Amino acid sequence: MRPEKGGVMRNTAPASRRTFASRAVTMSSAWMTTRSMTDGLSDSTFDRTGHSEKSVRLLRVERLPAEPQRPRRDDYAAVAEHPDERPHAPESQLREDVVAQPGNRDNRREQAGEREPVGAVRTVCHTSSYRRGHLNPPVRDGLPRGRRDYQPPSKPSCMHLHRLPDGTDDLFRQYVQYAFQPNAGPDLEESDRPNPPHTRYGLYPDASVTADDEPVTICSSYDFSLWVRDSLVSAGGLSTVATPPEHRRNGYVETMLRKLCLLYRDDEVSISVLWPFKHAFYAQFGWATASRRLEWETEPSTLRSAATTGGTWERVDRDAWESLDAIHEAATGTDDLSLDRSEAWWRTRQLRSFGTNPYVYRWRDDDGERRAWLAYTIDGDWGDRTLYVRSYDAADLEAFRHLLGFLTDHDSQVGEVHVETGTDNPLHAMVDDPDDLSPKLTTGPMIRFVDVPAALESLSYPDGVDATVEVGIRDPLLETVAGRYRLAVAGGEATVDRVGDDPTGDAVASIGAFSQLAVGYRGADALAATDDLETDRETVETLAAVFPETATYLREGF
Repeated sequence: MRPEKGGVMRNTAPASRRTFASRAVTMSSAWMTTRSMTDGLSDSTFDRTGHSEKSVRLLRVERLPAEPQRPRRDDYAAVAEHPDERPHAPESQLREDVVAQPGNRDNRREQAGEREPVGAVRTVCHTSSYRRGHLNPPVRDGLPRGRRDYQPPSKPSCMHLHRLPDGTDDLFRQYVQYAFQPNAGPDLEESDRPNPPHTRYGLYPDASVTADDEPVTICSSYDFSLWVRDSLVSAGGLSTVATPPEHRRNGYVETMLRKLCLLYRDDEVSISVLWPFKHAFYAQFGWATASRRLEWETEPSTLRSAATTGGTWERVDRDAWESLDAIHEAATGTDDLSLDRSEAWWRTRQLRSFGTNPYVYRWRDDDGERRAWLAYTIDGDWGDRTLYVRSYDAADLEAFRHLLGFLTDHDSQVGEVHVETGTDNPLHAMVDDPDDLSPKLTTGPMIRFVDVPAALESLSYPDGVDATVEVGIRDPLLETVAGRYRLAVAGGEATVDRVGDDPTGDAVASIGAFSQLAVGYRGADALAATDDLETDRETVETLAAVFPETATYLREGF
């Protein structure tokens, strides 16, 4: 490689030795860029500087001024991308080294400790040493193609979580539309998205932001309360996590999740809930499945053997939400993971839908008591229509039979009915021919504790259980959660103390598995059988008495 007129570097190495496509750019300040700067660097050179074969080399070439100066870290010339590496791993640790180029007498002199001659050409290598599946390559610090004015974003550890400023509605919609509706194209579509009160957050490189600043990733958070073991517990619902493609694979989502969970702790919110786009993605950060559901799709006539008629069905609007809430409470009571719905939640989420608002009907029995309701939409063309039950409640099994009767009365309009229930619903045993049903078991939302003592002390415990156990909890996201806890249960209440930083104890589990145990989704025996709970038989029996397995069902979308 040699300099030519105009300060342009030309690559003279054989094509077979080039590791990047060559590109030369003339720059007036004698700064020169190239994408083939690894040419001519021997393996022994990288051995001396401690670089492995997997090291990423981000190179810059500088013509030294009259007084030699140390090169700046923020001037880059090339980027090596490794898209197959594990995303959202801990951020890379950057270091700056001067790499000697074989055959360059001035650089060998520099290695020997001599002063660099004026006008020498120096190659600077910004190296991010990483192992596959452990550290991210520093793509965030590179120069994307076609954007010479690009300013590399900050490392994840230097980012700040802010509420999105006023005036960023269109920006938020752009991020969400690209993430969830990329087929809509870049032009914003009109949106009547029904939303209960929530807070929008963005991750930014700056400590203070305005509406003109663009975050590297965004999310929404909903505040609500869940029934968990006969107690109302404050929870944060995480939604609409979206990252533009130019900021992906940099660990920003992991950083945002960590900062949001710490914000939950500060606000005395002990549980985080989300609906994952992919289970494995959020599982790596400590969330775990909290409930499952059955999706039934069948012809209306199949339900007739389980249905009954009588009473009165009447169409209602959003102003009837209080009567529907009374039916909801009668139907769910304090069922584990049922949501305590507010008026805003009813009006904007239960009684509205995306795109097309649902029909809403309420049922009264012969005595005039309101005991069932449902909201549904009908999709498809004539001859191929499906009735989708978006939400419903039935105070008891008889009311549920009347709800099935209402659905069967649509057999002349629709070919199929789609309804979702909890896994303990007896519909399969209620119809004459269960083979005509097509239930599909799917996983529901995911959950994790963000404050173990606060979450456990807010729950109710079985009468007659008096036990003390120490549990070690591993947490890949929050160091403040990982550790050893002493749980003492007596008189239906618990006292929890953090007694150490090491995740050791009578039993050891991940934060996700322990959250499943605590809310009742999985019992101690089931967790121990799959090695998600490391303990002995005696401790399994103790934890099974403290946290009996229950039927959990969180049906709310957010």
